[in-house]
Amino acid sequence: MQSDEQIKYWLAMMKGITNDDSLSKEQKESDLDDLEEQMKDRLYDSTHNFEDEYIADVMGRIADLRGLDSLPK
Repeated sequence: MQSDEQIKYWLAMMKGITNDDSLSKEQKESDLDDLEEQMKDRLYDSTHNFEDEYIADVMGRIADLRGLDSLPK
């Protein structure tokens, strides 16, 4: 399965934000929204051609960090 270092970095940042007790809930949500959008943009950029399994794995990790409400409908 192809992976992407930038996405791995963003996922690590999301985990750090989620666990950072010094940030307000609103700041966490804003920061997480920004990172999630960057990841989704990269995943669905046609120049990268990620496999469906990798996209599902990344979206699952986002859901683990943020909850199921963050997944696209």
